[in-house]
Amino acid sequence: MKTYKSFVTEHGASASLMTHDAAPVEDGSKNIANVSDPEVLKMVNAFVGSIAEREYLNANHAISELRQKLMRIGVTFPNVEIYEGDGTASVPLTQYGGRYGNDGSGTADGQLVNDDGISHKVDGGLSINFKYMDLENGSCKVFAKIA
Repeated sequence: MKTYKSFVTEHGASASLMTHDAAPVEDGSKNIANVSDPEVLKMVNAFVGSIAEREYLNANHAISELRQKLMRIGVTFPNVEIYEGDGTASVPLTQYGGRYGNDGSGTADGQLVNDDGISHKVDGGLSINFKYMDLENGSCKVFAKIA
């Protein structure tokens, strides 16, 4: 077994013991939090849609798990309560908690901005649409898409 000193001598002082060659989630050139960009939204929707690959005992757990993961890019949505059976639900998205205050547009009347943080970049804002169904084995599937 090599010592650390011999490793550094052979590979140079800048050699790293830990290398990571995987591409980042944002593919390096895109800001994954910029959901107003259609290309980024497509990547985020691929991730959001992946919750359908698993079966859940409770559909609310799937939605809670997705909420936690979307919070990593600053996107949140209100509570969605799903009960037994099949159905759909749609709720609006908010990014970074929304916007409140003067946006610097220079309005003389002191108009305040109070929105979802997305609708000023995407007309009408974005929402997340859920479709859920019970399976014969007692579990459920949840499908989701941001539109």
